[in-house]
Amino acid sequence: MASKTLCVRGRSARRSILPLCVLLVLAFSSVFLVFWKGESAVSPAPFALGSSVLAVSKQYLDFGEVWARKDFRWDLAVRNCSADEITIYSVVSGCSCASTARETSRIRLPPGDTVEVPLLLDLISEVSVGGGEPVRGVAIDLIFGLGQSVPPARFTLCGRVRRPFTIEPAMIQYGESLVKGRPFTARCLSVKLLTPLREIRAHCDPPVGSVSVRRMPHGTYTVLFEPLAQLPEGGFSAELKLVGVTEDGEVLPPWPVKVLGNVMPEIGAIPSSLYLGIHRVGQVAQGSVIIRSAAERKFRIAQLSVVGPGRTSCSVDVHGGESQLAKEHTITIALALGKRGHNVCELRVSVEDADGSIRQVAVPVSAYAR
Repeated sequence: MASKTLCVRGRSARRSILPLCVLLVLAFSSVFLVFWKGESAVSPAPFALGSSVLAVSKQYLDFGEVWARKDFRWDLAVRNCSADEITIYSVVSGCSCASTARETSRIRLPPGDTVEVPLLLDLISEVSVGGGEPVRGVAIDLIFGLGQSVPPARFTLCGRVRRPFTIEPAMIQYGESLVKGRPFTARCLSVKLLTPLREIRAHCDPPVGSVSVRRMPHGTYTVLFEPLAQLPEGGFSAELKLVGVTEDGEVLPPWPVKVLGNVMPEIGAIPSSLYLGIHRVGQVAQGSVIIRSAAERKFRIAQLSVVGPGRTSCSVDVHGGESQLAKEHTITIALALGKRGHNVCELRVSVEDADGSIRQVAVPVSAYAR
């Protein structure tokens, strides 16, 4: 009787253990799911599709917060999502940072493979226009050229760009106001700080002029640029590079300011070259050119000559006489068109100023004969 009772109790015990096992399995499954979800949260970021064949890891589409610079470098992890090999021919920007470019040659990408594509971004162009906020969010459209048979892939690269100051004006342009032999005028830049700086340094590249920096009240600086007196005649282009140094001693990337100008000869031709239009073969094309002193000094025409091919003949005449001293002289040129097509010659003028100094002025002359 006792053994029968024990047997019944044993079956009852087995029935009571079964629900407990089920609960344990469910609990373990829940813990596993929680753990799996936690693991998936720290797994690599998914890819963003730019087209049906190309994707970029999302974590590479945000470069964070950086200082503005003209040559910011960034790499994109790009994956081929198609079943065929693709070729990346170019990467260009659809926004104002026109220097965005792939720095390597074309890239061949097998199916399923991932490669890092290096980019060069002009972040200064992105933030130099607009308000005076020290940090600005930017969104740069990138277009991947994949050949004529494959549509381009498009991605948007985001980030926050810090700028240390604003500059007025954004560029220094002299135009044709500089005349050889006369004093060159200095130009001024006004710099307003957007973040505390210990100092601002500046230099010119190439060194076509001198640069000085002066600290002013209320968080402003004045940058003074003066062209070198010995600059040769002709156009010149340079950059003033302004470098900020933070209060912690961090040297910031240089901020370039373009400088453009043209050093005019003291005595030159207007226009600098002469085109006489279209005429028939055998006709004579005529025109005139003014030889003028930009320094408003009197001079005379010492000698005139014309150099041209054998079948092209020219004649020249000076209004008012060659020996007369004046601030400008008008020269008329007649070009006999001896062949079909382009007829060219060069007018060479020797001028003598009141001090007896001789200068040479050359004027290309052309016309077309049919």
